[in-house]
Amino acid sequence: MNKFKIIAASLLIASMSSFSSMAAGISEGFRIGLGISDTEVNGSGTERLRDGSGTVTTIKGGSDTATTSANTTIGHVFAEKTFSSGMTIGLDYIPGEADVATKSRADDDIESANGNKASAVVSKHLTVYGLMPLGSTPFFVKAGVISMDVETNEKLNTGSSYGNTSVNGIVAGIGAHFERDNGLFGRVEANMAEYENLTLKSDGGNTIDADLDTTAIKFSIGKSF
Repeated sequence: MNKFKIIAASLLIASMSSFSSMAAGISEGFRIGLGISDTEVNGSGTERLRDGSGTVTTIKGGSDTATTSANTTIGHVFAEKTFSSGMTIGLDYIPGEADVATKSRADDDIESANGNKASAVVSKHLTVYGLMPLGSTPFFVKAGVISMDVETNEKLNTGSSYGNTSVNGIVAGIGAHFERDNGLFGRVEANMAEYENLTLKSDGGNTIDADLDTTAIKFSIGKSF
């Protein structure tokens, strides 16, 4: 968590410095666009069972760890403000929601013998980012902070349930932007995103720790005004 706070603060300070240096400049315009990304999602998680007592469970206090990796295609909408220095500040939003994992397991203890099913849904994925061109070339570097909601949809025979939460992250990448005189533009970028560790505790005392990161190639088109 501290690492994310430090990086987010650094990005904020850099953005404030950029805005200060551009305060006397003239705004170069506004952009809107649509994007699609081929994204590799890598995740890992550990479930730790409550200590319990007696004989109601044969694996009390135990843990189970799993990892997953999958490719998916994600749609984006974004809006940006570009300044005379070339610095761009933008908002990227992923509409809808996505299932990040659905797992079922039947244990041999009494309280979960009928099977458990757990899944998580992410939504409201919002990125605030900055783009800085590399000299007079079409290439740019990108950095930003991410926020998204995580909703758990478990069906546990034990009767336990996990709550919902929000997760923050950071993104960094590099790309190229090509724009015509009429304002139509195309863009390609490669980026990596890392999300803070997520910890959820059920009302029955079980705990889940999860970690998520992504790599993506993104293609975008849009219009400058």
